[in-house]
Amino acid sequence: MVRTTVMSRISQYASEVEPLLPTQRHEIPSAMPAKEVTKVALRLKYQVEQVVPCELEIEDIEKPHSSIITDKVIQTAREAGGEKYKSCVVYCLLIVRSWFEKQSKQELWDDGLYDARVAAAEMIAKRM
Repeated sequence: MVRTTVMSRISQYASEVEPLLPTQRHEIPSAMPAKEVTKVALRLKYQVEQVVPCELEIEDIEKPHSSIITDKVIQTAREAGGEKYKSCVVYCLLIVRSWFEKQSKQELWDDGLYDARVAAAEMIAKRM
């Protein structure tokens, strides 16, 4: 009698714990390969590092007619993804921006440099 009571409680508990929705995941395939998107992001990171090689005033970078973020810089950023991956360039610029933010927090001695690079990545993304 005790055994049947325990077994019924165990089966009742097991039915309460079972998930209502299926537990198998069917992942949605990415539209673009992650490896190629990472390559585009690394190209853009290198470009921003070349455009802002030293600590600059953020106001100079954010000006509407900036001498730092020129039309040629924007065009080069557009071409970073090539014809096949051009739709992910703005996303990659935002990823690059977050990389520079993390680097700014880790390397406090170059905080101003990385803040300028964050602003440059933002401005390129905005102007695209």
